Amino acid sequence: VGCDRCGRWRGLPPTTNRAELPPVWYCEHSADGCYNSCAMPQELPDDVIDEAIFAAQQADAEADAFANGESGKDEIGGNG
Repeated sequence: VGCDRCGRWRGLPPTTNRAELPPVWYCEHSADGCYNSCAMPQELPDDVIDEAIFAAQQADAEADAFANGESGKDEIGGNG
């Protein structure tokens, strides 16, 4: 999640429900004591974070497609 004050990206625990995050998020909201201040450097470089976000979006899209019955496989032959 990005800090609305300093713009640094902070990691969230995997159990975090992103829908429950406040509409404005600051570093001090972080549960990680190493990164809960705008004075602390960003955990990872922007390009690594961009790659992780892209991978997560792809996984979400694939999960949505699977949930909607769009598995990408031919219905009859099983090859797609």
